[in-house]
Amino acid sequence: MLGTNTIKRLQRRSLNEPSGNDYIVSLILDAIPKESKKATKRGLFVRRSDFFKAASQQLHLSKEKTKKLISSCNNITSANRGLYISENSNSEHPTKQRTSNSTFTVYEHIKNGGSPSELWKKNTLKENVVKYHTGLLKKLDLVRNVGYGTWEIVGVEQSEAEITRLKKEHRVTMAHTHPKCLKSDTVRLHDCRVVLKIKKSLMKWWIKRVVFLKRAKVPFEPIQHGQRISIADVKTIMLYDKTIVIYLPNSWYADTAPKALVSATSRIIYIIKKLENKLKCQPGIFKIGKGYRFRISSSHCALVKNALAKDYLRRKEKLEVYDEEGLWLTIDNSLNLEELETIGKDAIRNSVVIQELFNSVKDRPITSHKIYEMHESNEKAIEANSRAILALLDLFYAQIQIPENVETPYIG
Repeated sequence: MLGTNTIKRLQRRSLNEPSGNDYIVSLILDAIPKESKKATKRGLFVRRSDFFKAASQQLHLSKEKTKKLISSCNNITSANRGLYISENSNSEHPTKQRTSNSTFTVYEHIKNGGSPSELWKKNTLKENVVKYHTGLLKKLDLVRNVGYGTWEIVGVEQSEAEITRLKKEHRVTMAHTHPKCLKSDTVRLHDCRVVLKIKKSLMKWWIKRVVFLKRAKVPFEPIQHGQRISIADVKTIMLYDKTIVIYLPNSWYADTAPKALVSATSRIIYIIKKLENKLKCQPGIFKIGKGYRFRISSSHCALVKNALAKDYLRRKEKLEVYDEEGLWLTIDNSLNLEELETIGKDAIRNSVVIQELFNSVKDRPITSHKIYEMHESNEKAIEANSRAILALLDLFYAQIQIPENVETPYIG
């Protein structure tokens, strides 16, 4: 998300500002073939049709937006057959080519289904550069924000092959998934907190872990009762005396929660082996018996594009269900995926229950009104049966003679 100061700064900027136009014009010029551009005394000459075609193909600008861009540029002069583009000496950014590449980098990354924040996290571009160019693209209606940290290209439909490619990538590692790739009630397992148990025979050696952390040149941060390190994309790994706690940032997508858990388990084992390698330990040193002993102490398990979540989000209402241990069911739309999400140590088991409930309702549709009608009809049937039984008893007692010393049973 753009910061408040960045938004205010972008709002103060106008399209006719030279420094803002240079980025867009240079992108369009790069898409025009060299043979279609001629250097003249008045500036670079291009045909109007070539300029409009390049603007449409490169940045998907409509004719109206391209005309608005041309009219707002001080360094573009219209002629009968084309446009003369002169160099703008008042530009605040003399390195136009580098700025153009940055804009195009951000645009292509969003087009491929990525999040702008991934660019500065991977050190591709600086954070303020990414935010500026994302805001610039948004101002020109080339991209739009569809959820927290999720952007998409405006007016561009992705092909089936592109959606399939994104689907394969996002299902494995990426935290942000394009909504077009997912079916209704697909399970998304994320925010897993994994606790790895240390075997007793390693306790004396493991207590001295600071020594071999320094020896292995592993950066660490002291915390209460332990140390914090990071490996690859796993930024938080807590090392304690009896356990190792791993916070996984990944998401796993599957038809059911158990299938997503299988994918997560393979990732967890991979991270543990990578931890052993980084600490320069013997492979499998954290195994207890034939395998690693770990548990998922907390996780989030969501049903994507859930009908109930869509209904609550449409009405702008919240759903939060608590038990004696706290919040365990809620509705989340942080990634624009319309999720009905279970939270906590039993999130996976509860997700299976919720999914079975929705599947049963889907197979045998029933509403609360129908349940209430069935309840009322059952009550009426019970009353009618009670009256019929009382009438039969009255008829029975009328047909027989009961001695005076025998009490008649009371029937209420």
